[in-house]
Amino acid sequence: MIKLDKRDIEDIIAGSTFLGAGGGGSGESGRMLLNTILKNKKIEMVEPKEISDDSKVAVTSGVGSPEILLKKGFSLECVKSIELLEKVKNENIDYIVPAETGGFNTITPMTVTAEKGLPIIDGDGCGRAVPELQQTTYSLSGIPLVPATISDDAGNSVVIYAKDAYISEKLARAVTSELGGITGFAAHFMTGKQLKESIIPKTISYAKEVGSAIRRSKDKNKDPVEAVVDVTGGKIFIRGKITEKTTETIGSFDFGKTKIRGHRKYEGKGLIIEYKNENMLTRNLEGRILMEVPDLICVIEESGSTWTNADLKEGMDVAVIGIKAHEKWELLDGKKTFAHILEKLR
Repeated sequence: MIKLDKRDIEDIIAGSTFLGAGGGGSGESGRMLLNTILKNKKIEMVEPKEISDDSKVAVTSGVGSPEILLKKGFSLECVKSIELLEKVKNENIDYIVPAETGGFNTITPMTVTAEKGLPIIDGDGCGRAVPELQQTTYSLSGIPLVPATISDDAGNSVVIYAKDAYISEKLARAVTSELGGITGFAAHFMTGKQLKESIIPKTISYAKEVGSAIRRSKDKNKDPVEAVVDVTGGKIFIRGKITEKTTETIGSFDFGKTKIRGHRKYEGKGLIIEYKNENMLTRNLEGRILMEVPDLICVIEESGSTWTNADLKEGMDVAVIGIKAHEKWELLDGKKTFAHILEKLR
């Protein structure tokens, strides 16, 4: 077990915002939690191998529109959802774990650690952020999503029982829309054995490594883009300026496109990223698809700032970096869960 301090969490926010591939909640929202609920607290984190097979674990995250999250903020929604899940299951939860990687959703489980003392597990079910609840290695490994609990900041809560993860997702989104567009979510109540079989391990440590590399490069006046490439082994698709960005929120999802024109060595080149909360695919100006989900299409500002699609603005100078998804996605045939999205975008 290790304890994460303020600088650790700051690095995790920066790294997980980048690795969220456009989603996972704004790092600004993560920093808001760091300056409020997590202020002056050290967060206990354990590796999956450290927990016993009969431990009780649950997943928690924020659900909803990143645009609404930035405007509305977040507090103890995940704490309320975890407490309701314990009540529904009539069992105490020993550990909590993120659903995905993101500047917000890697941090939201830490509010439960801060308030209830439940250590956070170093890993998650994606190694990136995803738009839909069934698109995780937990679901792909057969860990039931139900019962799922949803809570808002006003004391409203809902318990969902559904026949499959897809219906759970639709119900969770509908409830979230009715509750103002952002909620806390808890689900995937499982044993430590199930957790170790389904998790993508050490994603929080990985985010911390990426964030630390960015911070150190900025401190030494070095190129943060190259620093990220060195840590991740990613490929730079383009460095240039955002010339156009569109966003439309439909049913708690942000849909849109980001267009980038290359500069310097990328002069004359261009890139289009299409997203549903997270970046789903990117193509060049000739229409050739360069990368698709579940691989990571990540954007970093040339200055080293990391942003989600909710934060990016026209005129920003950015780099787009492609990173291969964790091998578990291929082992579990995870790309099939994105087929209905990619079919519409191709």
